Amino acid sequence: MKLEVKCRTGVHKEMVTAVAWTPDNELYSMSDDNTVHRWDGSGDPAGKVTGLDAFVTSVDWFPSSGARSSDLFAAACSDGTVRLITRAGREEKKVSAHMGAVVCIRWSPDGSALCSCGEDGDVKIWSRSGNLRSTLMQTGHSLYALAWSPDSESVVVGAGRDLAIKGVQAGRKQLRWPAHEGLVIAVDWNMVNDLLLSGGEDCSYRVWDSFGRQMFQSGGLGYTITSVKWCPNGETFAVGAFNTLRLCDKTGWSHSRDRPQSGSLTSLTWTPDGTQLAAAGGNGSVVFGQVIERSLEWDIFEAVLVSPFKIKVSDVGSEVVEELDFSGGRVVEMSLGFGHLVAATHNQVLIYSVTNWNTPYILDMRGATSLIVQAETQFLTLDTVQGVQIWTYEGRHVSNPRFQNLRADYLSGRAISLSEDAVAILDRSSPKCVRVCDVATGRPLADGRAAEVVHECEVEEVFLSQFSKGLSERRLAFIDRNKELWLCPVVSRSAGRSSVPAKHKLHTQVESAAWNDKGDILTAIADGRLITWYYPNAVAIDRDLLVLASTSRDAAEFGKSPRVVSFYGAKVMVRRADGALLSAAVAPYPAMLYASVQGQRWEEAVRLCRLVQSRELWACMGCMALNGKNLQLAEEALAAIQEVDKLEFVQHVLKVSSEEGRNAELALYRRCPEEAESILLQASPPLIYRAIKLNIRLFRWSRALELAVQHKTHVDTVLGYRQAFLKSSGKEETDKRFLQFNSEVAVDWEVISAKKEKEREDEHARAGSRRGPSSGMDREMK
Repeated sequence: MKLEVKCRTGVHKEMVTAVAWTPDNELYSMSDDNTVHRWDGSGDPAGKVTGLDAFVTSVDWFPSSGARSSDLFAAACSDGTVRLITRAGREEKKVSAHMGAVVCIRWSPDGSALCSCGEDGDVKIWSRSGNLRSTLMQTGHSLYALAWSPDSESVVVGAGRDLAIKGVQAGRKQLRWPAHEGLVIAVDWNMVNDLLLSGGEDCSYRVWDSFGRQMFQSGGLGYTITSVKWCPNGETFAVGAFNTLRLCDKTGWSHSRDRPQSGSLTSLTWTPDGTQLAAAGGNGSVVFGQVIERSLEWDIFEAVLVSPFKIKVSDVGSEVVEELDFSGGRVVEMSLGFGHLVAATHNQVLIYSVTNWNTPYILDMRGATSLIVQAETQFLTLDTVQGVQIWTYEGRHVSNPRFQNLRADYLSGRAISLSEDAVAILDRSSPKCVRVCDVATGRPLADGRAAEVVHECEVEEVFLSQFSKGLSERRLAFIDRNKELWLCPVVSRSAGRSSVPAKHKLHTQVESAAWNDKGDILTAIADGRLITWYYPNAVAIDRDLLVLASTSRDAAEFGKSPRVVSFYGAKVMVRRADGALLSAAVAPYPAMLYASVQGQRWEEAVRLCRLVQSRELWACMGCMALNGKNLQLAEEALAAIQEVDKLEFVQHVLKVSSEEGRNAELALYRRCPEEAESILLQASPPLIYRAIKLNIRLFRWSRALELAVQHKTHVDTVLGYRQAFLKSSGKEETDKRFLQFNSEVAVDWEVISAKKEKEREDEHARAGSRRGPSSGMDREMK
């Protein structure tokens, strides 16, 4: 990725001090020659707008909302005034704002307020109409940079060599930390990734999180950093200095460096679609930069944006190269995967199949697409007008998922994930909540409300599994602010209990993770190692098997803060912190095992395990068999990996005659006693004795007695086992409820044994089988 840079001179006669893009991609530039000029989207002059009676130092366009395009911008002037000016150049309002020059001015992201700072050291908040609301800070020295937080509740200010975050509402504590070794000249705060960017007189730029922790520090660039600006999508940012323009990744490393003969770049601005950059030059030039050479890879295909209007697709296998021309407008977003290339221009989306590059499906869009997310059978587009939309690869509209407080301009690829039947979206208004909606309808999954996964701390990244067929097997993985990787089902499998899915922690210190497209295989870079879970759902079945069905290898070659870019087939692509793209291989056999099990070809799956003779593969097979209730295959798999205790339990379950009894035992194996009890009680007729004995085995005496009293049976059985337990442990009865029933019900072991025998005979008769040997759960306590 790099910038295609053009430097335009001759329009302004003096230094250009500020530039701003309109929502419809026109550029306004202000200069010390007291003029405002307009430029079209291709970087050509479109005429003079107006002349001013003051020198403009900073400008910011009013933020657009949905389909409404704003036609107002705010200008900060050297005479201490703030002016509101329309697109046509008419001055709507002029306010005396500061003593001395107003240096920087910014609208809040929601457009409700305006913030300014100046040479008098004050930071002031203004209403949308230009009325003073409050003086936020008084520092006593000149201030040169400020930016709003994504939620419009705080402002970050370059206060000398420090950065200071101050809440707009009274009473909020100020956060301040040393940022640079010289004055802070420029600062920006991104709405999508919540990261701060600063540049200063020490000739370096730095990336921070919202708590003031440094994420990246550049080396000295030789000149003072005069401007910095995040791309709207939060994936890249631009840095300006004397005759220098850099395009950098959000982690800090540089994609490209250009040397326009422009003097110091005093102001930077991105188009709303994030594909074009403009900068104000100190020698009177206006610099335009177009993002090109963006590269995508999938399988044997590579797509490269060679120019704003052309994509080159290479088939590595056949060495065929296709060039796709987009005469209708420049490409603003593209995605390659699952056998399709999806490219978006400013008002269209074009869908290409890798088997046919000549006749794409074309979709007309009302807004510029800022994000494309692909799944196997459909893809998702995101724009500020229509929000989230889901389409098939044939161009048919599927749904438009929505929920309250959904803000499209706050979402990124890390905050949204799509699968065949579900879409998971991180709720930016409540970062601890992930909302899951049905792809087919766009509506919430459960009971007319959004299926929510609520976590204890803020969620940073979400991933939906791609291979599973059906919501019952779909899994959601997410990484929280503590860098912990969690896994939970999309829908709860516990009948009659809470519909909130259970969460399981997979690992800590996780940098990045990704699902595989050929199976429910999850890989992550954690604590300097590349860990691959061949069957992550084992965390809900047996954690011992989860460890056995995974591999871990040293990942020192990936360095610090690596990121998993893709995980297709047996290849993991990882981006290092310095921008290098490396690959790592995983075993191909688990994906083959998934294909066999998905097609119910269990014998084929067993033959694969016998051929490979891998402990990890046998453990994966055992988990799949237990999850699919195929106990015979589970028995063979557990024997192969010599898990004797688990093997004995499976053999015990095989002796249970009723299907409900076996299912309850497997639920108990997954440590879900409530689900096991519910299965037994919902059987027809209910297996009351098994439910009571289940609670006795778990020493849940109160629940066992409650069931016996409720169903008016086996009260003496519960009392008998309770008395035997207390006698063996040398304790006396203290529970008032048990003391009451001990005085009312006589315990006769012969009667209890007869009732137990009758229960077993009834269960065998209903199952249509002969009575086998007594299972371990039916042995009396001595």
